Amino acid sequence: TLTKLHIGGNHIELQGIQRLTNALEKNTTLTILDLQDNQIGDEGIEYFCNSLKNTLTLTSLDLSSNQIEAPGARYMADLLENNSILATLSLRDNELRSRGIECLAYALKTNITLTALNLRFNYIDDDGIESLADTLRANKTLTTLNLSNNQITCVGARYLADALQKNIAVTILDLARNQIGMMGAKHLTNMLQTNSTLMMLNLWGNRIKDKGAGYLASALETNKTLTALDIGSNHIGDDGAEYLAHALQTNRTLSTLNLQHNSVTTSLIQRINELIKNNLSDDS
Repeated sequence: TLTKLHIGGNHIELQGIQRLTNALEKNTTLTILDLQDNQIGDEGIEYFCNSLKNTLTLTSLDLSSNQIEAPGARYMADLLENNSILATLSLRDNELRSRGIECLAYALKTNITLTALNLRFNYIDDDGIESLADTLRANKTLTTLNLSNNQITCVGARYLADALQKNIAVTILDLARNQIGMMGAKHLTNMLQTNSTLMMLNLWGNRIKDKGAGYLASALETNKTLTALDIGSNHIGDDGAEYLAHALQTNRTLSTLNLQHNSVTTSLIQRINELIKNNLSDDS
């Protein structure tokens, strides 16, 4: 019985996706479909989504790297509004941009099954994040959200932070390689001081600098749910790391802290690692 189908990197275009979809309409066992790195495009996605609206088995769908733009996102949104099974969706490395994200965000206001959404590398700016944040205020099912490698600034970080103060579902948020800066870190700090759900936060490569690290450290003094924080490659020096070390003297929940590719001295890194080890031993 076929339950998983991985056919990424096969140059599947419109005609191929039509044939595949015709076959899938009759399938009642497939749960995982990987179509990444093909050439499906918006026209192929239209056909694909219209055919799969009523599928009752597919729980995981990967459409990464398929030249999908805003029109294709509209078809995906329509699928999400009508599908009550799909739990994991990857649209990484397409060109959805903010118009496409607005379509998906609208669909997620009513969708109650999707738990993981990967939107990495999609040219999403603050306008798109505003739409998504509005949805996150009400959505109670999405737990994992990957927004890395986009064009999010401190403005978008504020939209997300405000939404996550009310959201009780998201446990993993990836904002790596955006442009949130130290003010973005400050907005997220405000969220971390009240949010009791988020467990993993990735801010790699956002130029938060020492001041941003200081803001996050102040949140760690009170936050009791975050277990993993990645702030590698953020132009952080010993001043920022000292703030974090101080916070870890009281924080007992953070078990992973990535400070790679910063400018922190070895002795201070060792001290922080010892504090993290103490947290790990407390857990065991």
